[in-house]
Amino acid sequence: MSAGDFFPDVSLTKCGITGPVPGRALRGHGIDSDGPVFILRPADVLRRALAGFNGAPLLSTHTRTLGVDSRHWQRHVVGATGSHAKFDEPYVVNALSIWKPRALATAHQISVGFRSQIQKVRGRSHDAVVCDAQVDHVALVPRGLLGLDCSLPMRCDDGEDDWEAFGDALAIAFAA
Repeated sequence: MSAGDFFPDVSLTKCGITGPVPGRALRGHGIDSDGPVFILRPADVLRRALAGFNGAPLLSTHTRTLGVDSRHWQRHVVGATGSHAKFDEPYVVNALSIWKPRALATAHQISVGFRSQIQKVRGRSHDAVVCDAQVDHVALVPRGLLGLDCSLPMRCDDGEDDWEAFGDALAIAFAA
């Protein structure tokens, strides 16, 4: 892939149960566990957040995990989302434009950074539910919560997508 890559229809996120997320990452949301937490993202919440998927910055990582403050996050911008996000249940789909090829060296999965209101629940197949979400950014990551469901296709030299080779590469990368 080269600078200026454009992906017209990429699944950015999806509704349903995601996780596990380390409980410590959700402390500010009333989750008091250090263990794994499964979160329900309802379809209606993603539909309400749909406009935020338009023109969102595409980052080389989630900046909060690096301790990057708001004054320095711009250096991590490697592209942007398109302007026609749609909800194609269970997915939010939009175009991605990647301006800096270095971003694709180690990361092909997609993870959305949300500002969210999360409510703890008990006695369900999930531990928490997202009640409100606003898109902050989209990040390219080596391994996202949604795995290959939300990832960029790999291209062979002939320009064709090669999911099998991508899966093999991930299996090797995560076996170590």
